[in-house]
Amino acid sequence: FQVVNHGIPTELIRRLQEVGRKFFELPSSEKESVAKPVDSKDIEGYGTKLQKDLEGKKAWVDHLFHRIWPPSCVNYRFWPKNPPEYREVNEEYALHVKKLSETLLGFLSEGLGLRRDALKEGLGGETAEYMMKINYYPPCPRPDLALGVPAHTDLSGITLLVPNEVPGLQVFK
Repeated sequence: FQVVNHGIPTELIRRLQEVGRKFFELPSSEKESVAKPVDSKDIEGYGTKLQKDLEGKKAWVDHLFHRIWPPSCVNYRFWPKNPPEYREVNEEYALHVKKLSETLLGFLSEGLGLRRDALKEGLGGETAEYMMKINYYPPCPRPDLALGVPAHTDLSGITLLVPNEVPGLQVFK
């Protein structure tokens, strides 16, 4: 479902998209400075996916994944230092996302006939971790051979998407 009048300032969303775009426009060597370590079992860090799927097409996406909440779980090693405003924008956005997530989880709990805080508590309460994932789709010389992101299942209890110029999300039942 789409959420409108959610309380996240439009200007903050614009700034969030801008710092994400600026990061992905950096030279590879600078992006690699926050890369996911090869031997890591965690998901945090910069990465690029060029994998074959079952139809012989390739995923065509770069990504940056890092924790944004709670502060005790944030590892700034995976937060870009460039652009310089990246940290400030993401920290401000994290506060809004936490509030919106808790509001949505409250509505969903009540809709299921549960206590308002039931889903929030089930997902970890105040210790629940919030992740940021930014996908970047670079220009592709052969779009007929590429996918954006292959079919997948999100690993989170709830996913909030900030759309870009593509107005929808393709979901298969």
